[in-house]
Amino acid sequence: MAYDPNNLSALTYANGFTLWHYKTPDSTTTVDTSGYFNEAAGMLLGKPWEELGTVGAREWGALFGPFDDGGEPIPYDELPLVKAVRDDRPAHAEFEIRSTDGAGHRVEVSAFPIQTPHGSRGAIAVFWPAADDGANGASA
Repeated sequence: MAYDPNNLSALTYANGFTLWHYKTPDSTTTVDTSGYFNEAAGMLLGKPWEELGTVGAREWGALFGPFDDGGEPIPYDELPLVKAVRDDRPAHAEFEIRSTDGAGHRVEVSAFPIQTPHGSRGAIAVFWPAADDGANGASA
């Protein structure tokens, strides 16, 4: 089964941040399959996966950001998610991202390192509108 937006529910909402819960009868193996969340990603980016296709990290940065206060792409090594994995500690930043229509959105991001019982390492990032963005309750 593919991603179904009807299985998504808000757990809590505060200060412009929404914590979401996704419930599915699909197995972890199915959910981890490439393409499972393509429809959801397309809704967030404003462009379907079929149109966007595979995008590398550098191309992603040029298209969507993040961008610094001067409008320049933030170097990959300075992103909170990369720092959390590399330094094995939480990282935080505030920057601009852009949707496919070119509209800029100021967000804050916190990333936290994670490690599985089997030793695999990664990180999870949480995004929310920055206080000065003016987004009324939007969440990313």
